[in-house]
Amino acid sequence: MPLLIMEFQRTRDDILAALKAQCQALDSSAQAYDAGRKWEASRLATAIHVLVHDKGNSYRSSLSSLGCRGRIRYVSTAFQYSTQNVLRETHRLKVALYANGTSEYLPYLDNPPHPIRESQFSDWWEIERIFRDGTFSLTRKKLTFALRNLEGGSHYAELIRDPNYVRFSRTQVTTPVAWHGTRDAVPILGAELASMRQIAWELRETLIMAKLAPDD
Repeated sequence: MPLLIMEFQRTRDDILAALKAQCQALDSSAQAYDAGRKWEASRLATAIHVLVHDKGNSYRSSLSSLGCRGRIRYVSTAFQYSTQNVLRETHRLKVALYANGTSEYLPYLDNPPHPIRESQFSDWWEIERIFRDGTFSLTRKKLTFALRNLEGGSHYAELIRDPNYVRFSRTQVTTPVAWHGTRDAVPILGAELASMRQIAWELRETLIMAKLAPDD
């Protein structure tokens, strides 16, 4: 009678292979996003979740499995938001206005208007703000969870209960608008998608710097 194997311990080579696959997924979705398929932001969130997020004893991220998540430094393009500013702040993004009257948020990628720096993981993932609007704000972790769990990365929710994410991603009184000729003002949406693309760039650069991903 054949032996039934009920558990299997992955080797370091297995984990490195999985890391490589997630880096390839990150690259593929990033390229597709840049080509206009903005829905790839949810897939970017899913790949980032696999790479960096731990959930107690339930599962560990690829970087934690390799023992390096807390050791390496993370590329950050986050800006220090001012508590004195009462206006909406999304300093990690720029707005493109087109002649046909359309507009969109674009990530700065490697050319932000302020110096790129390095952060510890807990700061990068759970403390630094990527958006602030009065008392509303989001971290990279919260945005990643929203796109993964609410917008189709791994689950699509009919009801979005996070008021911070709603404030960032849906039309609000503070949402920037664009005018074109005599047309009515149109809200500029998609900040959550462009922000996820920027986070993906940061993590990819982090992995390159840590020699965990090829520079190509």
